[in-house]
Amino acid sequence: MFRPVLAWFSASALVILGARTRAAEPMLPPPRPVETIVVPILPPPPTGYYRQSAYDVWQFYAVGQRGQWKPRVIMTPDANGYYMINGHPYPYVTVKPENLQRNIVGP
Repeated sequence: MFRPVLAWFSASALVILGARTRAAEPMLPPPRPVETIVVPILPPPPTGYYRQSAYDVWQFYAVGQRGQWKPRVIMTPDANGYYMINGHPYPYVTVKPENLQRNIVGP
């Protein structure tokens, strides 16, 4: 007689404890859809710029034999020259070689 009472008591204790643990858990609401955030695509930042110095003008001039400033003339590999300031051809390659810069530009 003791065994059936013990079995009934243990079975009822398990049912009661199981019901308590289930009731102790809070009921969660159903999941809601997540709102997506649209991030606007921004254009890239502006690129930097080169601020031209007031002294850059002197890059196009060289000191001649007499110590005066003359337009710089560049010699090309085909024995022609041109003014560095505007790219026009230098007509006096053989007559005035003192105006030519001795650096050769090109391959």
